[in-house]
Amino acid sequence: MKLRAIAAVLMTLAMSATSAFAGPNGSIDIFNVAINPDASAGAVDFGACQANATTVFGVLGKFAIAVYARQQGSSAAGISGAEFYVAGLEPADLPAGWTKTFVPATGVLVVGDIDDPHMGGPNGTDVIRRANVTWTVDGPADPDCQVTSLTFLGRIECQSAFGQPVIAGVRRIRILAGNPPSNPTRDCPGLVFCNFPIFDAVCVTGGQYILNPAPPDVCSVGVEEKTWGGVKGLYR
Repeated sequence: MKLRAIAAVLMTLAMSATSAFAGPNGSIDIFNVAINPDASAGAVDFGACQANATTVFGVLGKFAIAVYARQQGSSAAGISGAEFYVAGLEPADLPAGWTKTFVPATGVLVVGDIDDPHMGGPNGTDVIRRANVTWTVDGPADPDCQVTSLTFLGRIECQSAFGQPVIAGVRRIRILAGNPPSNPTRDCPGLVFCNFPIFDAVCVTGGQYILNPAPPDVCSVGVEEKTWGGVKGLYR
């Protein structure tokens, strides 16, 4: 019985966190941001990648997400930026009247658009879904080389016009590779190292966020220590 219970718990964890765990060299993850009573963005909940939109003043709907680079493996030595795209927030994905605001991390240069297609390419006529979020660094010792385990890349705030506070149904927001990627041999979300002037990059996994989650549509930002403690407790 205990072995079956352990297997069931491990299977549940695996299914609920399919794209949530960082790859060997890190990940780009999405976390929920609380909405304050005055409709401003509040604290980041690093244990949540799903939520419902918050209704403020009875008529205004709002939700916010924070995008972070989770650094491990080769990216733990430091990054100068990231390349990715946030899918699921284009105009066709949101009800009429909903607007978006992107607040980038302090000191970054954003080339492209993080969550909307834009025109580019050699003739300026290609549809590009890609953003490059970059700090200007001149090497690994540069103070702008990001060496924290979680590096803030930016926050996206979405809100309704008054009178349209509800988004119906389950909505998935995902971190994807830039389309097309800046390097055709690296079709994946990427973190860029601080090794000026080469600026090598490494593929990482992309997280997801679920608005209006409903089982089995759940996500996870990783298995917390207390969860593993519960699994280990089954052996006793």
